[in-house]
Amino acid sequence: MKKYLIVITIVLWQLLSMLVGNNIIIPSVADVGVAFINLFKSKLIYSATLSTLLRICIGLLVSLTLGLIFAISGYLNTKVKEVMNPIISFLQSVPQISYIFILLVWFNSEISLYVILILMLVPIIYHNVLTGLENLDHDLKDVITLYHQPLFYNLFKVYLPLIKPYINASLDSCIPLSIKVIVMSEILVSTQSGIGKLLYYSRVQIDTASIIAVTIYMIVLIQVLLKLFHLVQSKRSSFH
Repeated sequence: MKKYLIVITIVLWQLLSMLVGNNIIIPSVADVGVAFINLFKSKLIYSATLSTLLRICIGLLVSLTLGLIFAISGYLNTKVKEVMNPIISFLQSVPQISYIFILLVWFNSEISLYVILILMLVPIIYHNVLTGLENLDHDLKDVITLYHQPLFYNLFKVYLPLIKPYINASLDSCIPLSIKVIVMSEILVSTQSGIGKLLYYSRVQIDTASIIAVTIYMIVLIQVLLKLFHLVQSKRSSFH
């Protein structure tokens, strides 16, 4: 079914391009194909992808750590939860573009990229992990209380293994979102490297075919990263 949809989309796209007759507005499928191939010939896409992925990995790691700390603290202490919930709700309600403009005043462009990503991802991880902890079986909680194991033992041997599906669900949502957020931020803060920089150059040159080619590359990259993540998940599940 997906193959038919792709073919239909390409055919309609080509017909619309021929109807409009202006490659700046709607480039032909061939022009986009050439632009896509040229991305890899120029070799800029490799360094750009590496820069973007490095930012995403750092941002995801910090976000996951903070999200886990806040969620576990909120689960163990209701006062912490009462403080965190309105803060998390506030972070979710602030538009990304507002984050970018405000943070650019406070930090340099590179630091602001990480801060923006963390502010976008932490609420997702916090909510998922907290939900997982609150859904733990009550009998299990009684057993944990009965045996009085140290907090870190309970954390790494009990809580985290049991809420692993919720952590995986968080990452499943955060991986595609992080790429979109980082690339958009790279465009707006004018970074020296990254996929967003390639999009910015294409926009300045009014090269619509290249803009679409980079966008298609981003879609493919997101799907590849998700496939790799799911593959690692399945391998770990079968190993255990």
